[in-house]
Amino acid sequence: MEERIKGFAPSWFTIISPLGAYVASTHNISMFFKIKLIDYIGLGMYFLLTVIWLITFVNLTIFIFRKK
Repeated sequence: MEERIKGFAPSWFTIISPLGAYVASTHNISMFFKIKLIDYIGLGMYFLLTVIWLITFVNLTIFIFRKK
């Protein structure tokens, strides 16, 4: 009964966009509680999110050009 996602769907951006807000909020939390570790974790998540966002953007570009 396991469903697998095949191909690319432009709706992937709707999954990635809220993650940016969560990553940005970790910086505010680390400043409020003065815990540097939270800031480092947020920075790591930011770089990971950037890679995921770039992969999604490249797939979207490929998706658009194949549709034409």
